[in-house]
Amino acid sequence: MFRKILWRATWLVWRPLLEIFCRFKIEGQEHCRGLSGPLIVMVNHAHYFDPYTLSAAMPFKNRIFPIHFLTHVYYMRMPVLGAIIRAYGAIPVEPGVGIERALVEPESVLRRGGVVGFFPEGSLGKEEGKFLPAKPGIAWLGTRTGVPILPVAIRGHAGFTFFRFLLRRAHIAVVFGKPFTLKEISPALSPVSTKQELIEAAELAMVRVKELYANKT
Repeated sequence: MFRKILWRATWLVWRPLLEIFCRFKIEGQEHCRGLSGPLIVMVNHAHYFDPYTLSAAMPFKNRIFPIHFLTHVYYMRMPVLGAIIRAYGAIPVEPGVGIERALVEPESVLRRGGVVGFFPEGSLGKEEGKFLPAKPGIAWLGTRTGVPILPVAIRGHAGFTFFRFLLRRAHIAVVFGKPFTLKEISPALSPVSTKQELIEAAELAMVRVKELYANKT
């Protein structure tokens, strides 16, 4: 309950600021309505504020909060930042330990009916509109649990700075797509598929995000 309140409190602060200081656009919000866990929210990653901007674009009264975003263990170990992101329910992920071990906690959250936030690229993109190769984790988790995946694209976040924010120069758009499952796009995939097969399925899933990003109306 505390985390849901925290996410909604952040919405109440960040949403008005985005609307006042940015050219903030939301598309496909109807795809969020009625959704609840278990659910994976899949989004491209271009800025540290991605989770909060994404959540600010959702309807205030949704059943998706809190979203447990996968976060590199390095940030979780920072004294102040780590405490903040843990309060939001972030899940630490340690690279190099293998998919099954790294995704034990995200799978557990989904089994309990929760919502997991996933950046398929695994790290921050450096340039606007340039996507990094998808990692296999989203395919493994999506196939193992069979839960719906909500694709989301964020435009205009790369290079977002406080200076541009104050000068109202930022153009930010959040685009939601229709939920899907891994089974729909890769019927033969299973948790025991090869790493290459998982990567190919993850890239297919990432196509949904890329199409939303490119669909500028």
